[in-house]
Parts: sequence; C-alpha cells; structure tokens
Amino acid sequence: MRILTLIVAVVMVISCGNAGPQEGLVNTGQATAINEPVTIGYDMAEAGVEWLELVASGADDDTIREAFFRDVAPTAGCQAIIHHWERFREWDEEIFYDFILEALERKPSDKPLVGEDGQPTVAGHSRRLWLNAVADVDQLRRNLEALQAIDVRAVALAKARRYLPVEADVSNQFHVVLFGASGAFSVGDENGFDLFQLKLLPDGAIDVEWVIDLFAHEIHHSGFSSAMAQHLGAAGDDDRIMLPGVLVAEGMATYYTTPPFPKLEEWRASDDPVDQGLAADWDSHLANMPAIYVQAELDIALGLEGGLTTDDLMKRWLGGMQGPAYGLGVDMIRIIDTELGTDAAVNLARDSRQLLKTYNRAARQVRDDGREAYLFETALADRLAEFELRAEEEE
Repeated sequence: MRILTLIVAVVMVISCGNAGPQEGLVNTGQATAINEPVTIGYDMAEAGVEWLELVASGADDDTIREAFFRDVAPTAGCQAIIHHWERFREWDEEIFYDFILEALERKPSDKPLVGEDGQPTVAGHSRRLWLNAVADVDQLRRNLEALQAIDVRAVALAKARRYLPVEADVSNQFHVVLFGASGAFSVGDENGFDLFQLKLLPDGAIDVEWVIDLFAHEIHHSGFSSAMAQHLGAAGDDDRIMLPGVLVAEGMATYYTTPPFPKLEEWRASDDPVDQGLAADWDSHLANMPAIYVQAELDIALGLEGGLTTDDLMKRWLGGMQGPAYGLGVDMIRIIDTELGTDAAVNLARDSRQLLKTYNRAARQVRDDGREAYLFETALADRLAEFELRAEEEE
C-alpha cells in the first residue's frame, strides 16, 4: 500500500521495551522459513562485505565498479533497497552506487553533512557508517556472522501479531543489507535491516532484544499493510487519506513494539549522533504536542481536499530521525489504548479512516476525568470516516 510506504523514509527505526522470552533463538540455516512465512536473507550483506574488503585492499575504481554491479547490485537485498527508495526519489542501482562512492569519499559531493538543526543529514549519517565499515571490515564480518547465528523471528512475530487483526498476513522477506540510510524499512511484504546500524552491547555482543523489537516493528508494518488492503482496497492507497494512514501505522508499530520513552534518558546522554537526533526529535514532539495536533487537523482537512502532496507529508511529518508523525501517532494510539482498550486501537489497522472518530471518543473520556486532551472537529472526523473512492476513480 502506498500509504504504508511513506512511513519508512527515515534514517533510523528505534526500539526498546521488553521483547519477551528469548529461548530457542539458535538459527539452523539462512533464509529458512519457520511456522510463519517469514524469511531472513543475507545475500546483499555477504556480497557487500566481500566488496568492502576489495575496496579496503586499494583496488582501483574500475575494479570495484565491476565487482559491485556483478556481485552486489543483483542481490535480492540490494534490489529491496532500490524498491524502498525509488518510491521517494529518482533511484536505481547507478544512483545507489554513486551514493556509496560519495559516502566513501571516492566521489566528490556538495551535499551538506549537517543540517540546520545541527544533526547529521542522510549524507552525513551514511558517510560515517560507510567509512567506519571500510576501516574495519573484519568487525563488520563478525557482526554479520553473529547475527546469522541467532534467529529472532519467532519472538518478533509473536510480538507483532499481538497488536494486529487476526486476518493480517505478515508474510514477508527480511533482507539484511548494507545501506547507510534507513536503519530498517518495510515495503509491504519486503523488509530490510541495515547491518551498519546493528546495536551492540558494551561487551560487543548483539543486543538481541533490540533486534527482536526492530524486526517486530517492521513485521507489524507488513501485517498492517495486509489488513488495510483487505478492508479498504484501493481507497487505502488514496493520497487524500495518506496522513491518517501514516499516523495509525507508525503510531501502532512504535507504541506497541518500539516505544521511545524508556530510552530517552539514554539517548540524551549518548555520544552517538543518531541517539542524539532521536532524543532531540522526541523532546521536540513532547514539548510541542498541542501545536502538532493543530497542524494535523489542518493537514488532514487539506488532504481530504486533495491539497496535501507527498512532498508536504515528507517535509512536515516524516523529516528528521523520527518526525512529528511518530510523536502524534504514538500519542493518539496511547490515548485510545488507555481509554478504550487495545482492541480499539488494533481495529484501526483495518480502517484508518476511523482514526479521528475513535480518538475523539477516547479524548472525551479523558476530558470527562478533568484532564487535558485535544479534540478534532466532529465534522472533520465524520468526513474522514465517510471517505470513499468514487466509482470512476476505482476503474
């Protein structure tokens, strides 16, 4: 679904919280299915590590180019990266290769490395990751081998399914890749995980709980996409209801599988620019939540009139590490879950058009208790709930 594809154009997908029991995580083979039809493939990561070894050896430009397009570009994982970013910009194997060369400082680039907010841009973030990788390819290989030695799928699937409609189909292929931009991404039934951004514990071991939660987040997106497609059909792809769809999808996945709040203090104190960026984004969301609600009301109305473009959505709602869509989505799902119950929130995965009406019911209960809660205009909530494609648009 096109709505869902917009929620993953971010640098990092965060995760924390309890992943549940971790027994039975030993992997007996690569890309093999368990009871649920989820596979994990490592072809791009394996080919990419070998390619970086070639780069580190001092090979010339022609040699590394030939090796990349022969061994790396055709892999399923690399193609998943192409499918991911070609939704938002001009993007193909050649452009991705140039992106990598710029990150490795083998091709000049005038892209700023730091934004106006003082945080690394995508170019700055990717440069740090690719240069770190080529400086210690042996460590990158050890990280890959350690990840291949565990299997987080069963626990991640259970966590994702707990917060999805029963009919949701979570079938998907997970690709472990070398990217340098999105830490993880979901393209319907095709998901990706960037090995560069694997979180390690102080002793150098993989943070298994973090990986479980991140996989659960992306699996949740796959299930969400399935449920929405079953219940909304073509209407779910309509630009006019993009923003509510993003708020539900990212609000649910983040609130239930990767809640930020237990990690905020750790991020604030971290020297890692990614952690610092996440902390800055969430501190801003929390401080400006009333204004974010107001902007959402304006933009949802604008969207229903056909005036909210994909570019508007990306800039206003999905910029930074985790844009305002994450903050607002989490706050709305939190209120719905707390006041109406988890089932009321999960039901929104079937029909995001019900977001404002469901949220308003929960917010009125909050107000009845004497607490503050934003209320959307009833007329707007009704317009969204009643939105449907005209017959000629469905053809």
